[in-house]
Amino acid sequence: MFAIHSNIDNAIGFADVNGVHMNITGTPASFSSSNWAWGGGAQVGMTYFLDRSWFLDFNYTYARTGQFTDNYTRPFTSTSNGYTTTGTAYLTAADRVTTQSVAVSINTAF
Repeated sequence: MFAIHSNIDNAIGFADVNGVHMNITGTPASFSSSNWAWGGGAQVGMTYFLDRSWFLDFNYTYARTGQFTDNYTRPFTSTSNGYTTTGTAYLTAADRVTTQSVAVSINTAF
């Protein structure tokens, strides 16, 4: 399991009203969530001995979560061109996290 934290900053809802593209949700909204997501990883590595006490270590790691979805809602009221709009903004974000790492080290045995 992977611990995931996501932030959406300053989201604005737009609409096409009579051919005019306008902000209908007013003040930007920010959202955040924390989730646990299932996933898996694999690692492969190799060690190369330079002599009896010195060696190089190489490894590669790949990890990926399954897809998860965050759903956010927020009520809004906005006034534009003399009209007041009220409603609920719905935002859905589908995510998947992938990480990769490569490491090389030179080591000595005592």
